Amino acid sequence: MEQAKNDRQDGRIMATVSGAWRNSRVIGVTWIIFAVMFATSILIFLPQLFVRYEVVIPPTESQLCPGDNLTYSVEVEITHFPGVATISENWCRAGESGPCSNTLAKTRSIPLAAYRKVAGSPSVPIPMSSFFNKPGPYEYWHVAVNGKSDGYIVPFMIREDCPDIPTPTPTGS
Repeated sequence: MEQAKNDRQDGRIMATVSGAWRNSRVIGVTWIIFAVMFATSILIFLPQLFVRYEVVIPPTESQLCPGDNLTYSVEVEITHFPGVATISENWCRAGESGPCSNTLAKTRSIPLAAYRKVAGSPSVPIPMSSFFNKPGPYEYWHVAVNGKSDGYIVPFMIREDCPDIPTPTPTGS
């Protein structure tokens, strides 16, 4: 009698151990499936985080000097309204490591009350600044933020035959 009771208890213990082992295997397999799914999603979406996203708009004339107008065609659609758009603009040397000007950057806010689709040819004067003292490739950056961020880059070249930019003389000497 005692032996049968011990056998039943041993059977229950074995069933519990076997069930626990089976459950831990199911949990382990589930974790492996989640890990594979996570790794796959990382491989799919991670490159998108590091891609340099840009819209490049060609200028009407690409060879310019400081003081000339940089003109280009652009179409803008205002979809987030009412609100205020913050528009930032800057001048940069071309390339991923090309520096941008700290002193020529401009930011302004514009109220937006209704949907608009605007097409035009803005003309922006290239500043008479020593930032443009070297001939070569430069970029005009334009970014607008209003619920989402949109922007574009207008590449252009500073010609080699541009007149020298006068350096400001100190006052009060």
